[in-house]
Amino acid sequence: MAKFSPATNERYKDKDGQWQDRTEWHNLLAWQRTAEIVGEYMKRGSKVYIEGSLRTSSWDDKSTGEKKYRTEIVVNDLVLLS
Repeated sequence: MAKFSPATNERYKDKDGQWQDRTEWHNLLAWQRTAEIVGEYMKRGSKVYIEGSLRTSSWDDKSTGEKKYRTEIVVNDLVLLS
């Protein structure tokens, strides 16, 4: 199993016409050979193509009693681009 958090970047113009950058971090989970490939070949800054399915889990925080949620992408297909 491999858990990793790649980022996606988006560049857009705001309402004033200025360029803005937005970075989103994603929680991914890979299994079996895909997990091995992630561990062996992916490095910071690697470009990859990923397909997967969304899984959301929830739990109660023991210290606050608050309900917490986490959405992960379970990797079905991964292609190293760099």
